[in-house]
Amino acid sequence: MLRKTDLTEFQFRTQDAPEPRAVTVPHTWNVDDGLEEYVGAARYSTEIDVSSPAWKTVLYFQAVYHTCTVFLNGQKAGEHRGSGYTPFLVDVTPFVQAGQNHLEVLCENTYTEQSLPHKKDFDWACDGGIVRPVEWVEYDENCARSCRITSTVTEFFGDDRGRAEVSCDVRLWKNEPKPYRLQVTDAAGETVHTQEGTFDGTNPRFTLENAALWSPEHPALYTLRLILGNEEQSYRFGVRKIETRGDKIYLNGRPIKLIGVEWMPGSNPEYGMAEPESEQEKFLSMLKDLNCNFTRFHWQQSDFTLDWCDEHGILVQEEIPYWGAPKAAGKLQTEIAKRQADDMLAFHYNHPSIACWGVGNELGGHKKATIAYVREMHRYFKAGDPMRLVNYVSNTMTFPRMLFSGEVNADATASGDICMWNEYLGTWMPSKNYEKDMRRALSHTKGKPLVVTEFGLCEPVHKGGDPRRIEIYKEKTALYEKLGFAGWVYFCLNDYRTHIGESGSGKYKQRIHGSVDLVGSKKPSYDFVKAHNALWQEKQKEEKA
Repeated sequence: MLRKTDLTEFQFRTQDAPEPRAVTVPHTWNVDDGLEEYVGAARYSTEIDVSSPAWKTVLYFQAVYHTCTVFLNGQKAGEHRGSGYTPFLVDVTPFVQAGQNHLEVLCENTYTEQSLPHKKDFDWACDGGIVRPVEWVEYDENCARSCRITSTVTEFFGDDRGRAEVSCDVRLWKNEPKPYRLQVTDAAGETVHTQEGTFDGTNPRFTLENAALWSPEHPALYTLRLILGNEEQSYRFGVRKIETRGDKIYLNGRPIKLIGVEWMPGSNPEYGMAEPESEQEKFLSMLKDLNCNFTRFHWQQSDFTLDWCDEHGILVQEEIPYWGAPKAAGKLQTEIAKRQADDMLAFHYNHPSIACWGVGNELGGHKKATIAYVREMHRYFKAGDPMRLVNYVSNTMTFPRMLFSGEVNADATASGDICMWNEYLGTWMPSKNYEKDMRRALSHTKGKPLVVTEFGLCEPVHKGGDPRRIEIYKEKTALYEKLGFAGWVYFCLNDYRTHIGESGSGKYKQRIHGSVDLVGSKKPSYDFVKAHNALWQEKQKEEKA
């Protein structure tokens, strides 16, 4: 039998305050009174009552920021280091006993080079704790550990339909030949495929002859039920094809412009990075209301957020949080990035909303080490995932080209599938002629699509406030359209909490960069962006028709 139990009630204490107190997980101490700026170690503990130990027991952590060690009944069961936003499993089977079991999680949020983000080189809150849900999961020997579903569209029929070849990479807890049955149902619950066989080391494969293709307009989802013995496990997936051809992006065989707004989670000082599903949904609903078909996340997101994007049709770029520094990626940063990529592929692979993986942001795009890092991480992701694009986000596309070994190198972003540019001409980047500098950026793309992944206005660093934010949106997007850019992402939906903010203090330290405030109250620019994006989306629909 497969059983899952949410673990929510914990005792919590820090090194500086050894007296335990009750907290509810998800939790971050950096929104608690007196701990708003605490950086260090903390302990969470709880008791789990087990009538009799299961064949296999694991703990599923959606995220612990950023380093943790897990103990069960005083024995070290596992650890997760260098990655504060990716899910992970800890196998506690050898340590489970009948009756009461004492679980302790030691975690810390110290600034360190042994993690990505690196030291203080990131622009969001350093919220420590068990910031996402935890499950105690019991399996019997017939259960699968995971099932990664790869769909390849081989033919398009129109009306968002196509033929798809589907492969299921099933990993069993007990690796031995085992009979199975597959059943695939569509969103209406109708069975579209059934299959029986025996696992013998090869992946089950099948064809969906008339698959409903997933898109922002029609986010069609399928459910695959895997039956092993008396066990049934379900996995949700979508069928779609994202690709580039020359300087354009294609979704399901048709060109698409990626029109988006970025949301920085964890902004509400009441919750921080441990925000409940209701808070996540509030901001995600705003993205959809703003007529976005795309967004990017600087760090890996929760199961709820990605499920919501699957269901409501928002394309996503999920990124390794390697931001700003060190600009010369060394062996350590590459190793950590690959570990995070492994977690992303293991736990987020089946989400059709994830169209792109991001490998880094603003790392010195003309540096030889950055170019080498981007090429290596592009290769690494592609080896594990043939369905998605892999990209690097640059802020150096208007810098003069530099010579290495006698060659003229384009920006590191040209080593990805889409060239991505944080465009702050006239604010963070001086510019006397926007169009001239944008044409310079285009010269670095090697003929690939160019998407602006950030543009906007940050107060109080730059003058003009919300009226200027509207002006920037209007003048910049007109130029992006004129020059044939493949899309643009406005930064930002919200003002957001960050340890390097220019306004506020403690848990209210923030950057004023959004069209809503920390808790989601709208500014005038919100309605402008909404109306402006609606025009672009209507234009795309007309071109598609």
